[in-house]
Amino acid sequence: MQGNKQLQKAWKKIPFAIIGIISVLAVMFLLLWINIANSQQSFPAFCPNIYFSGEYKLADGQWNTVKARQHIPATKGDVTLRGQFHMVAPDGEYLGVAEEGVLLAFYLNHIQLTVEEEGQEPHNMDIESSYAGEGMCGELSIGYELLTDQPITLRFHNPHTFGNDRAIDMFLEELSVYGGLSYEKDFINQGALERSAGLAFVIVAFVLLGTALFSALVHTGGSSQIGLIGMSILFAGGYFAYGAKGVFYWSDSVIGNTTILGMCMMLYTLCVCALIASLLGPKIKKAGIGATIFAGISCMIMAVLCLATNIRFYDTWCWWAVTQSVANVALLVCLVLDSLEAKFVRKLRNIGAGILLCGIEADFLGTALGWWQGGLICCHIFLGLFAIAIVLVWQIIPRNINAARKTKEMEAEQKLIRAQLQENRIAIMISQIQPHFIYNTLGTIQQLCKEDPEQASRLVQNFSIYLRGNFSELDNTVPIRFAKELEHIRCYTEIELIRFPDMTVRYDIQTEEFLLPALTVQPLVENAIKHGLMGLEEGGAVTISAYEEQDDYCIVVSDDGVGFDVAALTDTKKHIGIRNVRERLQAMCGGSLTIESQPGAGTRVQIRIPKEGKGYDRNRGR
Repeated sequence: MQGNKQLQKAWKKIPFAIIGIISVLAVMFLLLWINIANSQQSFPAFCPNIYFSGEYKLADGQWNTVKARQHIPATKGDVTLRGQFHMVAPDGEYLGVAEEGVLLAFYLNHIQLTVEEEGQEPHNMDIESSYAGEGMCGELSIGYELLTDQPITLRFHNPHTFGNDRAIDMFLEELSVYGGLSYEKDFINQGALERSAGLAFVIVAFVLLGTALFSALVHTGGSSQIGLIGMSILFAGGYFAYGAKGVFYWSDSVIGNTTILGMCMMLYTLCVCALIASLLGPKIKKAGIGATIFAGISCMIMAVLCLATNIRFYDTWCWWAVTQSVANVALLVCLVLDSLEAKFVRKLRNIGAGILLCGIEADFLGTALGWWQGGLICCHIFLGLFAIAIVLVWQIIPRNINAARKTKEMEAEQKLIRAQLQENRIAIMISQIQPHFIYNTLGTIQQLCKEDPEQASRLVQNFSIYLRGNFSELDNTVPIRFAKELEHIRCYTEIELIRFPDMTVRYDIQTEEFLLPALTVQPLVENAIKHGLMGLEEGGAVTISAYEEQDDYCIVVSDDGVGFDVAALTDTKKHIGIRNVRERLQAMCGGSLTIESQPGAGTRVQIRIPKEGKGYDRNRGR
């Protein structure tokens, strides 16, 4: 039973952002598992130096000469190329036109291709058409054997709603010979640096996630931010690895590669948004969280659509980019507003976050306009911010270790204090019920029974409530609501007002819905009456106030009695009641007690209880 309660408490402490990200992860990985299960495989190819010369046209437009490094858009209609393939040795020697029987490797990135040679039937290489199945959606190289040495016609068709605008450019750049010619360049080694970097990022990410878990377990600060940084680096590492050149030679699950790349892209930006939102100031944080939730819901919708319908995951990327852009713009506005009142360090941090968001938007724009493919800008910005993040996190880790050590020491100290309090609890509580007060109250009741039976009845009722309250708290180890403590105080003061009618008790209660240790305020009121007002010849007033500040709940008990020299409180043996109240406040709710007094000027005692103090749980009181 105790284990279940601890589990429930631990579950309540899990941040909502983590639950949301885990939900998105679950749907994404379900999509990945289904796509890999249905994936077809590509074939390995090699890349010697091959280039194409000839003409091209867009749709039914005019023929134009194919030039080196010229951009031929793949999303402005069907593209037709006609001309010949040429071979060049690695040292630059021209080897001539590719002849009949040469096996070429055509690199296709989300594009369909039909090959036509003079006197031959057209050869369809529509890897994303219905006969190939969705399992071929992605990037790969396909072998094609030349049947003649005559000019060849290549017809390209984009099967997607938006597609990769640089697909034709990449086809021409990655032309190769399929096989092992002596001057071949091994395509497998291309992209090795990016894949290695991606693997390194993944390793660092797991170290950071482990650090975040450790920080959460020992209740030190910064665990959420470290966790989000770790998750951002994890998905960035996946993007580096699966966005590398020639990934289809390293991992031949075509649709799996596409799905992983898209997942990493979406989840990286989502984690970045969550991290930025968590670092915003309190005034603007809700708006940042709202933008992040919007981005997370958009990711979830894209994944669910692919699972529930025939929509390809690749075709959702355009719509995801639009929704993510909305969230990015909202976060940029939040960063600007947050920086208006922020200090220098936070402004610097906000500038870094803004640069990262602008990089994401620049990559969206560059990909859409065909200037470059993928997260080219983001990758470079990430590398710079990654170094800064690692330095900052490595500063946080030793701090967290020291904090964990101090936390254990404090917990041990708190256990010792609680043990001492438990030993002294009954004796101290019984000492609160002073015999002379009981005798005097009973004597007053006896006298009132003859003179004013109705008032005697009220006094008996208040006295019984007072005694029941004191005795019921002897074994109470949890804080109680201040409203309950206040009820107990009112019973006590009404008894004293009957005995001393010239005394005045004032209440200024602005808040009472908070927790505090039982019988902490009542002893202060008793001291104010017994030691403060009883020393006066007549009259006197006690005021009990309760109010709320930004970080604390405050209770003040003040009197205009005789006062005393505060230096006398250093003798703890004489003032065991005050010491007991102070120790219980500190141990049970992280509170404090201060006393101000001057002879002849009265006394003021203030209790401060932090709203989020160590060991303070506003939901566990009675």
